[in-house]
Amino acid sequence: MPQIIHSHTTHTTKSPTYKAWENMVQRCTNPKHGKWEYYGGRGIAISPEYRTFAGFLNGMGERPEGMTLDRIDFDGNYEPGNCRWSDMQTQKANRRARRFKEYCKRGHPLSGDNVRVRILANGYINRTCKKCAVILQREQRIAAKEGAKL
Repeated sequence: MPQIIHSHTTHTTKSPTYKAWENMVQRCTNPKHGKWEYYGGRGIAISPEYRTFAGFLNGMGERPEGMTLDRIDFDGNYEPGNCRWSDMQTQKANRRARRFKEYCKRGHPLSGDNVRVRILANGYINRTCKKCAVILQREQRIAAKEGAKL
C-alpha cells in the first residue's frame, strides 16, 4: 500500500482540504457521482497540477475554516487562477442561472398567465401552475363535500 506523506489522511479520517480535493475529483471524473452532470458531464476538467493532492495543496493551500472550493469562472476548469476558497454567500452568488421547468407535472405550460411566481424567505423562487391550483382546489372541495355527507 502506498505511503501517504502529506498527513491529510489517516486510516479513519481525512482533513477538510483532502475532502475538498477528493470531492472535486469525484465530481469531474466519476460518472456515477450524483453531481457528475453538473461537472464532468458538462466538460469541467481538472488541470494536471491539481490531479494529485500534493499539487492541489501546493496551489490552493489549506482550506480555511468555513470555506469551500469555488471556481471563479463557473464554466472554467479546476486549475490555478480559477480556484479559490470561498464562503457560502460568495459561492451562491457565483453560480449558473437555473433552468426552470417548462411544464408542470400534469403537462401544463409554466409560462405567461399560467404561472404563479413567489420569492420565498430563503431567496428561492417558487413557480406553480395556476391550472393545477384550480384543479387541486376543485378536488379538495369535492372531497370536503363527500366527507360531510358521511
